Amino acid sequence: MKIYIYLMVLAGGLCLLSCDRDEFLDITPKGLIIPTKASDYRLMLDQVDSQGASVGFYNSIDDDTYLSDELKITDDDALVGPTRYSENDINNYLWKDNSVINPEQNDLDWNRMYNQIFNSNVIINGLVDAEGTEAEIAQLDAEARVHRAYAYLLLVNMYARHYDPTTADSDLGVPLRDDERLDGSLVRATVQETYDFILNDLSESFINVLPDVSDKKIRPSKASAYAVLARTYLYMGNFDLALDFADRSLGLYNAVTDLTTLPGSPFSFLSPDLVDLPAYHETAELLLAKGRVSVSFKPQELSDAFLALFELTNDVRYKGIFARDFVPPFQIVVAYDGQLEAGLRLTGPTVPEMMLTKAECLARNGNITGAIDLLNELRVYRLTTPTDLSYPATADEALTIVKEERAREFILKGHRWFDIKRYNAYDNANITLTKSYKGETVSLPPGDNRWVRPINRKLNEMNPELELNPQ
Repeated sequence: MKIYIYLMVLAGGLCLLSCDRDEFLDITPKGLIIPTKASDYRLMLDQVDSQGASVGFYNSIDDDTYLSDELKITDDDALVGPTRYSENDINNYLWKDNSVINPEQNDLDWNRMYNQIFNSNVIINGLVDAEGTEAEIAQLDAEARVHRAYAYLLLVNMYARHYDPTTADSDLGVPLRDDERLDGSLVRATVQETYDFILNDLSESFINVLPDVSDKKIRPSKASAYAVLARTYLYMGNFDLALDFADRSLGLYNAVTDLTTLPGSPFSFLSPDLVDLPAYHETAELLLAKGRVSVSFKPQELSDAFLALFELTNDVRYKGIFARDFVPPFQIVVAYDGQLEAGLRLTGPTVPEMMLTKAECLARNGNITGAIDLLNELRVYRLTTPTDLSYPATADEALTIVKEERAREFILKGHRWFDIKRYNAYDNANITLTKSYKGETVSLPPGDNRWVRPINRKLNEMNPELELNPQ
């Protein structure tokens, strides 16, 4: 049975409706547009709000926020109040399965990513018969594939073991869907099959039709597609190809936002050094707009370990973004995005990510000078009084320095949880996380099943073929 997808243009967004073919063979529903032209599919891909963010493809994952070691949850209610953290936050913080504790709990990360995959499939398959030039249709198809690949990259790293070439053919990945059916199989592909799917969507034959750089941050380009490829190969431990694609991306676009020259924030009454970050669609260094939206006006307290990483009075990534809590009793330093009025946190690929990916790969290849020079180049835009990092004696030391800079640059931007997983997998880093809350202390050692996020049990009850992750 063929499914028809209709577009309804409503106040800043698009609604998707599905109907049986037989009901609408000869009738165009009033107020609805049946996508038949390339321009219709452009509307579906863009789905923008008044500031240029795609409400269809912008949303990224959120549940990793409390999983890593970047944040802490203070258990003194007198400091933060009993309603600061949701039950979901606390359970994630302690690596517990929310769907066991609350059987009605939805997994919004899973839903968001598969919604984007569904929409991508509708576009990719619908374009086959769409009216438009060959160039238009090819570009729209490629854009949808980049969005689909990005969604699968997040899913496989959240809900599967980290990529290991010796076990990827047997480790469970995530269900792969390339059609718009709502009743298809949810049998999980392997991790290798999932990565193969991602790499196919990002193959040169598709990327080559994209513009080098897009004039809209929500639209994929060669530069952003290469960046997603660089991240994919970094997660796979293929550092030569990660370096290659990071270089390709930087060769097309290399603008970096100078945080040290930004004006003061309208919220400087919370902290005098807060800066006014540009709106996400005006952020020069952003390659593709992806981000969290659930952090709006939600103070998050940095862990002691991450506070110790920063030069507190010199690094704008700290003093320009963190502030005193504006919720009484105003006693703790909390993490915002620096864009309090927007309530967003960008997690999509950026130029600094490509610089740090390149630096990491150079360090791993023994190019100490090249790796440290890239860090010093980036730090000019981050420190009010930058001083050059010295060249260490060994490549291992250089790699450690790169990892620390990466942790500072990507604070709360969706990288740390995945980074710890790959450091444990490829570097034998032996990182164990330990957290305490209200008298309960929990540790997460390397190799523990809880490094893989649980698949919601409600999904398994509705779709028994969807195998759960062991916990």
